[in-house]
Amino acid sequence: MQREYSNLSNTIFNQILSSIINNSNMDKKEIISLINKNQAKHCGILPEVEALIVARNLDIDIHSFIEKVEDRIFEKSPRGKI
Repeated sequence: MQREYSNLSNTIFNQILSSIINNSNMDKKEIISLINKNQAKHCGILPEVEALIVARNLDIDIHSFIEKVEDRIFEKSPRGKI
């Protein structure tokens, strides 16, 4: 089921969230709840990464987001510690 959900801002997290909403039977609240629950289990993983995991588990294509999320990881990591 594909639904159009375009009221989200253009951050990478919201792009992934929109993709999940548009390609699943879940609504925004359900998806964010799942991301938050999984994020707590994974000891504070970035929400963008957790959103990718949720999308992938729902068989949603995530290839277009990988590079953007990698950039976000580098942006959030302390310099010289990778």
